[in-house]
Order: sequence, then structure tokens, then C-alpha cells
Amino acid sequence: MEVATDLVRKGQQPSVTDAAAAAGVHRATAYRYFPTTQSLLAEVAIEIVTPDFDRTFAEGHFTGVDSSDAVALMDAGVRTLAELMFNEEAAFRNIVRATVDRWFAEREHREVDPDVVRQTHRFEWIDHALAPIEDSLSTDLFCRLRFALALIMGAEALIVTRDVCRLQADEATQVMRWAATTLIQGALAT
Repeated sequence: MEVATDLVRKGQQPSVTDAAAAAGVHRATAYRYFPTTQSLLAEVAIEIVTPDFDRTFAEGHFTGVDSSDAVALMDAGVRTLAELMFNEEAAFRNIVRATVDRWFAEREHREVDPDVVRQTHRFEWIDHALAPIEDSLSTDLFCRLRFALALIMGAEALIVTRDVCRLQADEATQVMRWAATTLIQGALAT
């Protein structure tokens, strides 16, 4: 895992065989733990992109973060994830590459299993941030808000803000923060 993580951080997409060779582990042993390159990359992605959830949302970690303020909590989550994404951009881009490859591989089966195609932790962050306002929104509006917020954090947001919008990391972070705030305030005003 350590060797594979290092290779991904360097912008490579190692196969199980590549990672085993670089780590000095027998290929059969590596395949016992990671039967496919996708399974290896999924574990690497989790290792790389899982910031300390508790630290991020601890009161006082970010100036002005109040555990009853959904906007401030979401802003803390977006800032933390954006900082990580732009520091580990190659890893996040590899996550997208692995996700797309898994989607095509899974399409060969009769039914696409979404859990095979992509695991996500962003809803842990979103749900924590929205907890203070969940009861003040209708179920439908709350669900739409969750899904809309999922669009502005993660690897997809990195690609859109960097490649489509051509923003620098600080500008991209500001756009993501503004979008999160605007979405939450808009939902509350409805």
C-alpha cells in the first residue's frame, strides 16, 4: 500500500504487479489482497484522500466554526478537502481515471454495480455539515441540497474548476466555498 500510494502521488497508475515489484512483494501475495488494479487504486485513494474528519469539524479548528452553523461547517469541509485536493492533485486525477476505467469494465456486466464503480466519503462531510438544518427543510429539498453539494467537492470539482474554468487553486477553492454557501442559503430561503 505504501509503495502504491507513493506511485499514485507521483502521478502514476500502478498495476498490482507494478506495486508488488516496487515493494519487493511476490505478485501472488499482492493479488491475494488486491485482485485487480482497480481494487488496489481504490484502497490507495481512500488512504490518500481521507482527511481527519474529527479534526476538521472540531469547534475552534477553523475560525468561526460553530457546530450549529451549517454554512460554517460546510465551509470548513470544503476548505479542508480543497486544500487536500490541490496538494494531491495527481492522486485525485488518478481516482477519476480509476473510476472511469471501473465504469467501463463494469458495463460489461448486465447491471452496473455503483458500489464497484465508485466509493465516496463526501456524504459523511455533507451530512455532518447539514445536520443542524435537516429538520428545517423538507425531505425532498434536503436530498436535493445534499446532491447539489456533492457536485462542488471532490475530484470532479477539481477537474471542472482547473481544466474547464482554468482557475488557480485559490480561485477554485473560493468558487467551491461560494457555491456551498449559496446552495445552503438558497435552500434555507425556500
